[in-house]
Amino acid sequence: MGKLFASLVIFVCSLFASEENYTLGQGYDIKNTPMKIGGYISAESYKEKASSSYSMEDIALLVYGDLTPRISVMLELEAAGFYNRSYGIGNSESFNPDFAVERGYVDYMVNDSINLRVGKFNTPAGFWNAMPINILRQTTSNPWLAMNIFPRFTTGTMLNGLIDDDTYEYAVFIQKTPDLDKRYKNIDASDFVGGELKRSFSEHLVIGIAGGEFKNAGDSNEICRYFNLSGRYRNGGLEILSEWAKSFDLYRDAAFPIGNGHKDASYIQAAYRIVDKNYAIFRNEFYHDSQTKDKGTINTIGWNYKPRPAISLKAEYQFNSNTDRNSAIMSLSVLF
Repeated sequence: MGKLFASLVIFVCSLFASEENYTLGQGYDIKNTPMKIGGYISAESYKEKASSSYSMEDIALLVYGDLTPRISVMLELEAAGFYNRSYGIGNSESFNPDFAVERGYVDYMVNDSINLRVGKFNTPAGFWNAMPINILRQTTSNPWLAMNIFPRFTTGTMLNGLIDDDTYEYAVFIQKTPDLDKRYKNIDASDFVGGELKRSFSEHLVIGIAGGEFKNAGDSNEICRYFNLSGRYRNGGLEILSEWAKSFDLYRDAAFPIGNGHKDASYIQAAYRIVDKNYAIFRNEFYHDSQTKDKGTINTIGWNYKPRPAISLKAEYQFNSNTDRNSAIMSLSVLF
């Protein structure tokens, strides 16, 4: 399986590298159009106490560009879990060649302060959700918070921009239509509304607050509200990210009183450039789901080697308070 991953990476890289004026990670210019075409792949391996798996986790195609000085478009098609082979309890092999619309939107930019986005986009909430793919993050794994508190994607309309000499960054959005593509959604939501405000206190420090409300698409009686506080500090080779988030149900059904169900989670992550192109990472996180009674802490130590900005080789180990969930994770990701 490792040979398959390596062969695919070399093959795709050779296709792009053969083109003149191409820089890995910057996309390839489609002739006679204002559009670019690119993509990314991610090969991953997981090892837990009772099982292990090897996968071509993501294969994606990106098409994007500026149609006019004010109008731009972006389409991302992804086949998540493209190939997976699991060992241990319940050996299995699966293949998923189906591509889904992970993101797809049109932007109309009036000026730096006013941008209108229509389509399917990342929900503006914190910093982690703004890094939707492996190559952009310091770790292969996601914090529990990023996958369980709010929908990662929104299909609707968003107004966003920068104000007061870029001191503030804002976003407000609303979703009243079905999702553009429900595959790969962590939470199936409808009637989704929310927003975010971030403030830059210096060139190093940014603090943000976000919140929203949505209905469970499968049960219109279940309404969820969430809040998110986030911060990022960068200075030289050091980056610190931290988020705290909480969600609670206004109503589930007759068996649960209003406000009974809730989730809360937090994480703080530090990444430091030890030597050129090599980063050491530590993340501490806490999570709690009152409905499933799932509660615990996770400490992650990792290494990220980036020989080029568009290539990342990661290794990490997670120490979970539930020791059966301790895991070793490796990945190779490439952006084209």
